[in-house]
Amino acid sequence: MNNRISKFLIAVWVFILAGTISAMAGNTRPKIDADVLGYPTGNIEPTPEEFEAWKLGATPIEKVRMSALGIERINQGRKNKGLPELPINRLKKQVKDNFDLINNQVAEPSGELPLDETSYILGEIPPPGMVDNSLLNAFPPIRRQSGSSCTAWANTYYMMTHMTALARGWDAKNGGDYYRFSPRWTYNLINYGKDGGSSILRAISVMRTNGVARWNEFYDGVLPLHTAWCDDPDVWRNAINCRMNETGSIYSLDTTAGLNNLKGLLNNGYVVSFSTLIYAWKFTTIPDDPSTSADDPFVGKDACYYADNVGAGAHCMSCVGYNDDIWIDVNGNGVVDSGEKGALKIAN
Repeated sequence: MNNRISKFLIAVWVFILAGTISAMAGNTRPKIDADVLGYPTGNIEPTPEEFEAWKLGATPIEKVRMSALGIERINQGRKNKGLPELPINRLKKQVKDNFDLINNQVAEPSGELPLDETSYILGEIPPPGMVDNSLLNAFPPIRRQSGSSCTAWANTYYMMTHMTALARGWDAKNGGDYYRFSPRWTYNLINYGKDGGSSILRAISVMRTNGVARWNEFYDGVLPLHTAWCDDPDVWRNAINCRMNETGSIYSLDTTAGLNNLKGLLNNGYVVSFSTLIYAWKFTTIPDDPSTSADDPFVGKDACYYADNVGAGAHCMSCVGYNDDIWIDVNGNGVVDSGEKGALKIAN
């Protein structure tokens, strides 16, 4: 893998609007009484200054070109349905932009070509019905955060680990802590010396400027847990080699275009982070849609079907996939109505 490709990393921050959503929880259903039951959160609103600085370096994502992985997934779905596969050789003429997944199957830029001759755009071609990036070897094992460090866990441990492993061919799932990044490194640099939470944009700023230490370099065994900084100069120098290069935001997820952009990135292998009020989530269990068997493995699992703007528990999590076959009976009438199909998968 050449140097240009191996250094390309991306963060995507998803702005999820309150309203009807379906999100399959990646672990147990959160309880309301965090003080009693110990369910940690910790997301803090960015300051106006942080948000303005973020906008200078972040690109609103308007369209997503499919990567080689994305086309491979779509072709597998088309093959399963007896449809002709999309010609992968069109990727050889692909012109790189900031939001293509960079891997060793994508050619170097070859000049400005008409858009319809450079790549496929998700939305023009139907995406696969289900994507779960947590199953990829690039995605690290689910672990439990300590303290109010959710922003560092979602952005450093899950998103940064996964995107780096995907670009560099690491096995973060099975390869050990050398291939996973330390959320404690990031959190302790941005929490102002106390375990009181932190903002997503502050975490991303550290990952873009200072880089990130690996879990085995700075996580276990150093006290105080939430305020200690690493005092090993070699670790700081190593972190410089693991910096984020590009960041972006997806807006308008209540529109088809916005949702397609999210699904496009997920289909390309991306993991994205988002903030929410977790105690405002309304949970139910997934019922069986009798018209399909594709949802059968998920029947009875927990899912959020609605979130409002009233509640506590400011929390940051990671979106790792989606499934168009999930049905949530939002209005409780026992009928599969328009708008009740489809869910996002969340790692927490």
